Amino acid sequence: MSVTWAEFVATHASAVLAAAMRVVANSADADEVAQEVFVEVFRSGRFTELGGQVAGLLRTMATRRAIDCLRRRKSTIALEATDIEARTRRPGGFEPHEHLVAAELELRLRQALTTLPPREAEVFCLVYFEDLSQPQIAQMLEISPGAVAKALSMARQRLSAAFERAEHLGMETNR
Repeated sequence: MSVTWAEFVATHASAVLAAAMRVVANSADADEVAQEVFVEVFRSGRFTELGGQVAGLLRTMATRRAIDCLRRRKSTIALEATDIEARTRRPGGFEPHEHLVAAELELRLRQALTTLPPREAEVFCLVYFEDLSQPQIAQMLEISPGAVAKALSMARQRLSAAFERAEHLGMETNR
């Protein structure tokens, strides 16, 4: 049974958009990423031949394009008022300033991801934003589980070092 392009997009659009949104945390950027993914698939002309791995392939493509989107962003991004309102309305009894601190840390993490080598950034995002297991990632990316573990370990080390450097610089500027 052949699937039309409209059916293909309708079936996979929400998953691609959600994968992009988890990485970029901005609906406009997530829409752009999803569009890039579907344009690439459409241009290949092989969307009917993707088979059973289509969901994983599209999620991987969305993650890669979302990381590229983060890399294209300017280093300073204005926090929109709607973002602040959404973060301060979260349940849990947190104070508004705690939500702003969390938002700042989230922004720093996304910026730090842009400094990672592509494979490390991709694996980190698939683990932490897509909640995939290392064996699932190995299968999706067609690499060994050991390569996934190494990429994840390196990503964690580099991100930790980046946050330590930023914290150290912040302490120096506050003196």
